[in-house]
Amino acid sequence: MSSKLTAWYEHYIEVFNSGDHEAFAALFHPPVTVVHATRYDERRAGRTLPVMTEATSLGGPLPDPWSRSTIDSVSALTEVAAFAPRVGLDVRDEAREGIIATVTRWDRDDRPYQQVQAMYLLTREDGKLGIKVLVELGVADLPRTG
Repeated sequence: MSSKLTAWYEHYIEVFNSGDHEAFAALFHPPVTVVHATRYDERRAGRTLPVMTEATSLGGPLPDPWSRSTIDSVSALTEVAAFAPRVGLDVRDEAREGIIATVTRWDRDDRPYQQVQAMYLLTREDGKLGIKVLVELGVADLPRTG
């Protein structure tokens, strides 16, 4: 994987964990489309996907019981979704910059309680890499007791 993409994503998680909303917002290039894995199904068919026009509305750290997130895996989109055109056709553009990552969310007692896999489609604007589309691909919750 591109070490630049890995370093960028590690910085993204570091900023997310820090709670610095301004620095977190700077990692996006609005308008940003957000698709939550567990919130789009047949009941919501036909509804418009949320588009965030203000980076500050993208939030930051999660509410209780969250305390931090850690990276389980991170791969360049081109590594997991390579596009090979039919024989006789040429690719006209460079591969889209993007990341597919899995993170674990930890609670204040330092226990994992959720794992999320997401795809981030990135753009370069004013020389900076930023998120343009964020798609949750899957969410797994640890059953909570008491």
